[in-house]
Amino acid sequence: MAAPVDPDLKKAFTELQAKVIDTQQKEVIHNQLLEKQKVAEENIKELEQKKSYLERSVKEAKDNMREMLMA
Repeated sequence: MAAPVDPDLKKAFTELQAKVIDTQQKEVIHNQLLEKQKVAEENIKELEQKKSYLERSVKEAKDNMREMLMA
């Protein structure tokens, strides 16, 4: 025969389970946010490199136009 379960103990265990699940969900969300942040930082780096390349291209094009106008 099973021993009777103390209602306070059952309530405490249920609350503990809820906290564990909540903590696990928060950890998953945290990890997802870290991954998104990493991707965003990589995108920013890539865009900065493209911006630098385009700025050099524009400068070179302007210099070439000046050279053609002076010739």
